[in-house]
Amino acid sequence: MQSIDSFEQLSAQHYENFPVALWILPKAWRKTIRLIYAFARQADDIADEGNCTPEERLAQLDFFSKQLSLIQQQIETKKVSDDLTPFFKALCDCIDTHQLPLAPFFDLITAFRQDVVKSSYETWDELLSYCAHSANPIGVLLLSLAKQNTKDNIQAANAVCTALQLLNFWQDVVSDHTIRKRCYIPLEEQRKQGFAKKHGLLDKRYGVAYRNLIEAQLDKTRQILDMGAQLPNRLQGSFGLQIRMVVTCAYRVLLRLRQRKNYYERPTLQRYDWFIICIHTAYHGLMHWFKRQNPFNRLKGSPCL
Repeated sequence: MQSIDSFEQLSAQHYENFPVALWILPKAWRKTIRLIYAFARQADDIADEGNCTPEERLAQLDFFSKQLSLIQQQIETKKVSDDLTPFFKALCDCIDTHQLPLAPFFDLITAFRQDVVKSSYETWDELLSYCAHSANPIGVLLLSLAKQNTKDNIQAANAVCTALQLLNFWQDVVSDHTIRKRCYIPLEEQRKQGFAKKHGLLDKRYGVAYRNLIEAQLDKTRQILDMGAQLPNRLQGSFGLQIRMVVTCAYRVLLRLRQRKNYYERPTLQRYDWFIICIHTAYHGLMHWFKRQNPFNRLKGSPCL
């Protein structure tokens, strides 16, 4: 088991289009978010990276699950467990301090186990069910950390998190297919564009069909993202600004996925993109703040509410 510091450094070792923990958040939150991310990142690597057999990967994920069970037992009994590793001890302290739910952590393990044993999805509903375990738990944990985990907020966050997960899939189609022998594009969607076993998904002779296939998935993803786009307006303080940046970033990645000339290449956000994201986030954040400060908006029956 790696040290706590090496786990927290994982966020710097993996390229991400989406911001993880920003300096604008309270220091105690940043540490907890890094630990949550490190947990998810390490478990994800167990499922995907290296040369382990499926049985070895599942055994390592079982170890993570057992550590979570020990955390649950320690929190419930208030008795310190000597069997927790240093990383999980730190994670336990954060979970206990901030009263975070443990179910989302177990959901993440469920998703990573699925990655080990499942390489394709038949329908969009099946894929969305996977996202409910692999992505949505992060939103629940962040909302719980901020004490803003209302039913409506969680519903909107689920849409945002699912869209983020899907955008990562559409960025990594080639690497998933060639390296991990996995494809998240539902088979029913592939068949709509004429893809079948007789020719490969990445056969560039069928580039137009592949482009149409990806565009169709981006259309569906945009609809899901739109369902959660108002989440930042419901959140308070710096946390709302953080989530506003994440949502803005998601729309920017969606744009880059559509604008790329080569649909077989993964787009990356450049300095110009991040400049636009920051300006957009700051502008709309300020506009929303001024709107909330307007006394007329607080009048009963105001159409601005």
